[in-house]
Amino acid sequence: MTAFAPDAEGESAAPRATEFAKRYKQAFQEEADVHAALAYEGMKLLGEALLRSKDTLTLARVREELLKLKDVNGLMGPLSFTPDRQLQRPALVMRIDDGGVKLAKRYEAQ
Repeated sequence: MTAFAPDAEGESAAPRATEFAKRYKQAFQEEADVHAALAYEGMKLLGEALLRSKDTLTLARVREELLKLKDVNGLMGPLSFTPDRQLQRPALVMRIDDGGVKLAKRYEAQ
């Protein structure tokens, strides 16, 4: 189970993830992994909350703005916070076999 698979094919293909992986490799000379993708998305969410709370930049206001974020464009699909502060995102089940790692099933955030 993972939140990032830039090489996913078919309906799970994510152009944002592919582009991120390409730019990451150019910048750092190594493949992007799930940790790099989650850090990128985390900073994107924080940046959006900071922009929305720029008039009153306090911890409480940033937290409030984070909770309001809905359907932010993530690398693999939309990101949203629930009222109980849980981040919802697509989840990917991967299959490992002799041919490598392939997508078995995609679950959308619910």
